Amino acid sequence: MAAYYQCGSWQMSAALPDASSQPPERRVLALVLPELLCELAEKRLLWAFQRGKAKPPLGVVLSSSASTATVQGPAKPIDATAKLSAVNESARRYGVREGQSIAEACALVSSLAIREVTSAEALETLGSIAEVGLSLGSTVAVHAPDTVWVDITGSAHLQGGELALACELANRVRGMGHSVRVAISDGPRLAQAFAHWFAPTAADPEDRGVCVVPSERTVSDFATLPLSALPLSQEIAAWFVRLGVLTVGELCALPGAALSNRLGEAAASVTELCAGRDRTPLVAYTPERTVSESSAWDEPVTGTEPLLFVLGGLVSRVSARLTGRGEAAHSLVLSITYDPAIARFRSEKSEQVLRFKLAAPIHRADEMRRIISARLSRSKLGAPSLAMRLSVPKVLPAVARQLELSQVFAGVTLNASAEDEMPVLMAELAAELGEERVGTLKLVDSHRPEAKSQLSALGVEPAASARPRAKKARLRKAEPTFAELPGAPTRLLTEPCELHGPLRIGVSIAVERSLYTIEHLRFEQRLDAVEWWGQAPVTRDYVRLWLQGAASGFEAVAFVDRKTGRRYLHALAD
Repeated sequence: MAAYYQCGSWQMSAALPDASSQPPERRVLALVLPELLCELAEKRLLWAFQRGKAKPPLGVVLSSSASTATVQGPAKPIDATAKLSAVNESARRYGVREGQSIAEACALVSSLAIREVTSAEALETLGSIAEVGLSLGSTVAVHAPDTVWVDITGSAHLQGGELALACELANRVRGMGHSVRVAISDGPRLAQAFAHWFAPTAADPEDRGVCVVPSERTVSDFATLPLSALPLSQEIAAWFVRLGVLTVGELCALPGAALSNRLGEAAASVTELCAGRDRTPLVAYTPERTVSESSAWDEPVTGTEPLLFVLGGLVSRVSARLTGRGEAAHSLVLSITYDPAIARFRSEKSEQVLRFKLAAPIHRADEMRRIISARLSRSKLGAPSLAMRLSVPKVLPAVARQLELSQVFAGVTLNASAEDEMPVLMAELAAELGEERVGTLKLVDSHRPEAKSQLSALGVEPAASARPRAKKARLRKAEPTFAELPGAPTRLLTEPCELHGPLRIGVSIAVERSLYTIEHLRFEQRLDAVEWWGQAPVTRDYVRLWLQGAASGFEAVAFVDRKTGRRYLHALAD
């Protein structure tokens, strides 16, 4: 259907949407973490901090109960008849496989390390990764124990296509310290099957672990996958394997009536998947309002060097989650958990908390690492540490700064702006020097020059409506002070320096262990007023001096306290 428009001598036509037009094809991205359980177990092992050393054989048991290994004490023994849910590559070289009991695996490898990971830990990690995909798709869902789904229908073109979007998401998750396989297909279970079982090619190193299946090739490519890609029970899959049926295509070649009787309740879902149809709904994942990442290890470590190594992973994961949510950190809190026995023996608290105020909301990993590392590297630990947690107690929307068109043509990027670096520099200085020594100066109504400015604490300013209204100071000020006159001094001394000699031409005075002579002297202003909020009246006579030394001279401002008659050097006009 088309509509025609007549405007002067021009005639235009525009296609109108047809009521019978089909909606866009559904495209779902499946992100599978094949080594997730081993990665969670490795975070609690001391050798995870030692770079360049081979990892020992590891077996992981997935439990639905609370974790038996806590930082409050040693881990309880695990039942030897428990089945292994995952093993690392070092254990596979010795013949250890998933599904074996702990006793069978230890018979093959005596030094096999066994760790338990709870379902809650796996779901929490999957939720953190799901937050990364919030900025790339309309709906994000998680599926235990290793899958995150992102509905990218109609949004892939914003990232340069489906392949570019899949590579971008894969790189973000790898930056969080996880190995990942990504696939895009016409439904959640189809994409999950491709992510698990597709064979990667070495054509492009940047596309490793990424598979994009077009809609027209879904049926043919799905037929090449093994039977494990179908939702079949282990017993039924093993029966087909004994018959010599190894792939989905060979299963589809069997007679339909006999196949349906053998598959039972799974026949309908298997038939739909083999035909390239997947209508599985996605249950949207809702993230928590606060962001927190933690890491714990079995053996206590001393010093800050291991903590700085763990900090890199924590800030990477927090930054990826904030970027995916489109938010930034208002403040940061770093908690270090000590070994309880040693902390109790040394009369130390069981936990050390470092709080970081930020001049502006941030979300980039390198900025957070700079701020926290500056203070953590100088911190003195009260006892060996067992865990560390990085929390963002309050988040704010991340407001991007828009570039002008001339800056875009000049190749200016947002990361290269000095305006973005200033808040990070201030927060870094506050972490090193102390929050009470770094801030912003605010003007204050006062007659006294040393009280005209006040150092405000570092932090994000509240909204204008939330700020209390400042009272107007009632000052009896007949004329401007010397700080408002032409040629005002450039800097005030931290504390006025008392002068013991008289203020007249030819008199020598000592300033910072150097001798100077007063060559010129001029009366500047008399300050005689009472500040209604102060304790005593301000009564001073200000004079401007030229002090000449052996090598050079400078202009200064001094005042005489009319109440006591004492003289002070107050400011420099160099």
